[in-house]
Amino acid sequence: MGEVTSHSCRLAGTAYFAFSNAGVQLDASSLSSTLNSTLAWGIFLGLVVGKGIGIPLMVWLTIKTGIGKLPQGLHMWHMVGLGMLGGIGFTMSIFITGLGFAGDLAAQEIAKTAILFTSLFAGVLGYILFKVAPSNKVKKGNQYAG
Repeated sequence: MGEVTSHSCRLAGTAYFAFSNAGVQLDASSLSSTLNSTLAWGIFLGLVVGKGIGIPLMVWLTIKTGIGKLPQGLHMWHMVGLGMLGGIGFTMSIFITGLGFAGDLAAQEIAKTAILFTSLFAGVLGYILFKVAPSNKVKKGNQYAG
């Protein structure tokens, strides 16, 4: 029980750190402008759909071409979950937002809000995909045993 509570506290602390350091104001007006922005939807599509499809697709191509193979006990569902977790990249995305929209504070605000919520969405979706993925338990004695 203590480990679960400790993990939850660390997770909440990390989320608080991300929101506070992003300099994003969360109110009804800013959330509304974010939801109605094509910039925000582009960020969502890039982080969630782009990485959610791109990472597993490249793993699949690597397997199909014979360049690589999945370790025993892993399935493509795990790679789809990994692709979703790839959408959690708010640190670099926020850094690039500052560079790309240096003179446009409104665009920075929308982009940062979209990045934070998209990262949260990608993380939750990745977690769910890992929970529904086939079990990765394999025989004892194997180096990948769970």
